[in-house]
Amino acid sequence: MLRLKTFGGLSLEGDEGPLTGAAAQRRRLVLLASLAAAGQKGMSRDAVVGLLWPEADEARARAALSQALYALKRDTGEDELVLGHDVLTLNSDILRSDVSEFEHAIARGDFEAAANLYSGPFLAGVFISEAVEFEHWLDGVRLRLSQAAEQALEHLAMDAESRRDFATATSWWRRLLGLDALKTRAVLGLMEALVARGDRAEALRTAERHAQRVREDLDGEPNARIMAYASSLRGTPSRLPVIADEMIGRDDELRVATSLIERSDLSLLTLTGAGGTGKTRLAIHVARAVEPRVDRVWFVDLSALRDSAGVMPAVASACGVQPEPGRDPVDGIASSLAGRRVLIVLDNFEQVVDAAGAVARLVNVAPQVKLLVTSRMRLGIRAEHEFFVAPLALPEDPTDIGALRANSAVRLFLRRAAAANPSLAVDDDTLGAAARICARVDGLPLAIELAAARCRLMSPRTIATRLESGLDLVSGGGRDMPARQQAIRETVAWSVALLSDAERRVFARLGAFAGGASVAAAEWVCADNNDDASSALDALSALVDASLLMPEPAPRDDPRLRMLETVREFAMDALLRSSEKEAVLGRHAEWYRRLAMQLEPRLTGETQQDALSTLARDHANLGCALDWMIRSDHAEGALALAAALWRYWLVRGHLEEGRAWLARVLDMAASQLPELDQLRADAMTGAGTLAQNTGAVVAAKTCFEAVLAIRRAHDDATGIARALADLGWIAWRQCDFGKARQLSNECLTLAEEVGATRVAALALTNLGATALFEGNFLEACEALERSSAMRQQVADRRGVAFSDTFLAWT
Repeated sequence: MLRLKTFGGLSLEGDEGPLTGAAAQRRRLVLLASLAAAGQKGMSRDAVVGLLWPEADEARARAALSQALYALKRDTGEDELVLGHDVLTLNSDILRSDVSEFEHAIARGDFEAAANLYSGPFLAGVFISEAVEFEHWLDGVRLRLSQAAEQALEHLAMDAESRRDFATATSWWRRLLGLDALKTRAVLGLMEALVARGDRAEALRTAERHAQRVREDLDGEPNARIMAYASSLRGTPSRLPVIADEMIGRDDELRVATSLIERSDLSLLTLTGAGGTGKTRLAIHVARAVEPRVDRVWFVDLSALRDSAGVMPAVASACGVQPEPGRDPVDGIASSLAGRRVLIVLDNFEQVVDAAGAVARLVNVAPQVKLLVTSRMRLGIRAEHEFFVAPLALPEDPTDIGALRANSAVRLFLRRAAAANPSLAVDDDTLGAAARICARVDGLPLAIELAAARCRLMSPRTIATRLESGLDLVSGGGRDMPARQQAIRETVAWSVALLSDAERRVFARLGAFAGGASVAAAEWVCADNNDDASSALDALSALVDASLLMPEPAPRDDPRLRMLETVREFAMDALLRSSEKEAVLGRHAEWYRRLAMQLEPRLTGETQQDALSTLARDHANLGCALDWMIRSDHAEGALALAAALWRYWLVRGHLEEGRAWLARVLDMAASQLPELDQLRADAMTGAGTLAQNTGAVVAAKTCFEAVLAIRRAHDDATGIARALADLGWIAWRQCDFGKARQLSNECLTLAEEVGATRVAALALTNLGATALFEGNFLEACEALERSSAMRQQVADRRGVAFSDTFLAWT
């Protein structure tokens, strides 16, 4: 009988010891191991060849397989060692393997036999060069077998515990830790078994070894449950709230915040951020990480307090300090904690922020005390070190399935969704819907969890669709959540209620902005009057401090602010309910009309890129401004704004969007007024340009002909020349080369008379393209070279590239 050993290595033995010769070659033994792992199902010849000889062509690979089978049969003396032709299986009457015996033992519930057979990872140390598919297959088999072994050992340990045989349970738990030294269940199981045997000291040493291994091997923090259990064994049970589930996507924040609070020169760390970002959860995990290295940790929930005077008495009560008549609680706390290294967590400080002075005094009189504070606004005292807790990062590419699976926000949604609906299938559609949900709620952990809870009744796709029309669906959290976190709107409302009246007015006005705003824009739009735009600056600063408004990375000379969309929706609702709605939306539209008109002349010169980037940052705001002007029948403003923006839409590729806006503006009845003719012609020039760039040549011609009529009626020479150039280009596109030449020559003559260099360059491009397509290459080169030179004079880099492209064709 032959015996194949696959756990912890790879070898083949007969009755007289290990086999040698050709049969013992590595790839041939791997062939036997692969068939052993396949069991009675066997493996097809194609599958074996793909795994073991991927580098060879099909004929050579099949020959290598046949040669390997022949060598194995010859050297073992067993012609029936491998059975079958198209599908290969091992003959279990001739060869026995530990892997097949292991799987049979698991199947019949003989976990002790299975545990004794598993002596290490399947094919440990085995490697085949240039066999990527084999490596993938091997990883999968190893994982399946190791998980089965771990489950067997855990079953054996728990069975021993149920029989109160803690000595045997300890042995099995140790065996399990030998397979996975960081397995939380195994560490806790071993500690509990040791305690049951009366060996508390070894249980504590087990926790210490776990903590050291996690810090050294993973550069992380030990499991909170293990540390809390260890703390309870020392006779100092943890005072921190119990959080049953893990924290997802905050590893970096946990590491940085923990290192900060442990710094000798830092006494007060404030975790700030918008409501729902997970400040409390992060603070608890930081406190758990620090707990083994301080004398005591206390957690003080301030959410029920409304009077700042009650903060220090609440801290004293949590720390077990008895009040003394006439004595400041701060002095009592400092005296009681003198000489002890302690951490005090103050949760939900924002509504009692006036107690910051008392906190500052405690820091001064008790320097050995560390304070970890969670608040939606800074305390604003000298000792404070602020750590901003941002929402979870969103997927950059919603079509990259691998990236979606790894994304923290998506992982959080899927984890909570699975808890709400264990039968939820995680396929590509689910991942895509999860990504849309996370983006809609700005990556806020609280909102993600509230949305995931809806998976009890809805599919992720349905939730994503419903959220597109509003955030009311994001409510109904767990009953253990505070009332202010039962819906995302209540979370925002909690922060807004803490603002002054002036700050609330500015908060509502900021709802007019979409996608953020420059500080200058926010100041001007949110001011109480045109003459005092700076009046809003203090309120804006307060909103940043309250985490309702966030600074946004931007060029140095153009600082920007933005609201999370969840917060902005609340602000917009407040604005729409207010009496100043139309006034604020009008100021918003006016600011962006002025901005666009100021930048419009720069969209074709040396500063084109800066102007385009500025407009791109406010793309959403520009759309909101146009929409308000159209709905308010403000035709002059709408025409001016659309006319100023069409070149931005053209260069940045927003062609269909630009056409849609221009169509809405030009359809306004008031835009037909004679006094607006020139503005209307400007907008129609944009409409025609965008139309012809999308292939709508006939529609473009109609626009340009109307523009020409208006320019002639107003005797606008430059405008006439530009319209002739546009019509000449349309004629060229329609292959009416005679008409193109006539219109472009007329344009060139007029443009040169009035000094319109940019328009003259357009005419020369038309003439060059016409000559090129007529076969007059010398004429084409001359016209296009003149066009390129003129475009360089006016710093029209896009135009230079256009002319030079035609030149390259000549």
